[in-house]
Amino acid sequence: MNRIALHFPRWAKAILYGNILLSLFTGSTWFALHRWGQIEGEFGPEKHPLEPWLIKIHGASAFLILIGFGYLLASHVHVGWRSRRNRVLGVTLLSTICLLIFTGYLLYYASADGFREGVSWTHLLTGLSLPVTLGLHVWWGHRRRKH
Repeated sequence: MNRIALHFPRWAKAILYGNILLSLFTGSTWFALHRWGQIEGEFGPEKHPLEPWLIKIHGASAFLILIGFGYLLASHVHVGWRSRRNRVLGVTLLSTICLLIFTGYLLYYASADGFREGVSWTHLLTGLSLPVTLGLHVWWGHRRRKH
């Protein structure tokens, strides 16, 4: 029986992981500055001048992550599902990513302030959990492969 390959190239991992870290940094920094980083301007409190740049970089890295996610859906997820290994953490990771995509979409297009508040917190907390979920998925996959 042929071995099913579940890995993807190192360069692709480096780009994907780098963009996840960039998105994590820019998103959490933007959130902190938006909530607690107002500066005193000429006419009273103003948003921090880094906010627009951080959110633009965050959005750009999210697009690159989506490309990587599409690659993984086509090459890794269906093979992983057929191998019946690491399914629980794989589904958890997929759900986390899908929730980030959905809440990111809502944040971009939804306008009701009360609604945005809950979606914003959901997006933040889900985004902060992504490295943990991804790390557990990768760790468990490597651990299982060695046995």
